[in-house]
Amino acid sequence: MPMHRLKKLIQLVRITAGGLDDKDAPVQQIEYLGKVANGVMVFPFGFHANVDPDSLGIKVTYNAQPENRAIFPLSFLRRPKRLATGEVVVYHPKTGTKIHFRDNGDIDVVTNTAKSGNVNIVCNDANITAAGDVAVTNTGTTTIDTTGDITVDSAANVDIIGAISVDVDAPAIELSDGGTLLSLVNDLVVALFNDHTHSINGSGNITTKPITDAPTRTGGTPMVWAIGTETTSVVKAE
Repeated sequence: MPMHRLKKLIQLVRITAGGLDDKDAPVQQIEYLGKVANGVMVFPFGFHANVDPDSLGIKVTYNAQPENRAIFPLSFLRRPKRLATGEVVVYHPKTGTKIHFRDNGDIDVVTNTAKSGNVNIVCNDANITAAGDVAVTNTGTTTIDTTGDITVDSAANVDIIGAISVDVDAPAIELSDGGTLLSLVNDLVVALFNDHTHSINGSGNITTKPITDAPTRTGGTPMVWAIGTETTSVVKAE
């Protein structure tokens, strides 16, 4: 093939306009040698982009017809640099958000926090299996919202630490297998019962404390209740 025809076959172009990206083929506007034309953006199988203006590309004319323009977009001027030998990165040329496959086997997902910077995952089931530790570090609010059950099953300890408070709001709370928390609740209930008083018939008179302390079940587990004629209060621990 003559050299002048080869030069026309492969040329460096500038992409001058983004597309609506709503057609069967991703056609965008290009400029080369003072000419403005349209070309079909070409990407590897499974990859796609709506290329932003002022990006460069390589134009290939196929079937030797000038109107048949295939454009291979380039973004090497905005690529992440200083990758180690063998490393791979998938990145967004405008924002810098990237997925970095490191040579040591790590995968880094880095977003541009100056913009939205969110990571959104939409799926049916999400399974995370880690042979080591799982750490979640957050400077904001962490929310788990589910319509199903939540189970925390540990072969070791489960620690809940609140620097200010820990709120548990539920119609019923069940504590199984005794333990420190159950003992604490029982002791508190008994102390409240043994020290409580009532107003009598709204007269303002105050009863004395219970004559008999809270009864206990066999084995010392407290079972407490107090019922008055006009004012009813039920305190129970078991």
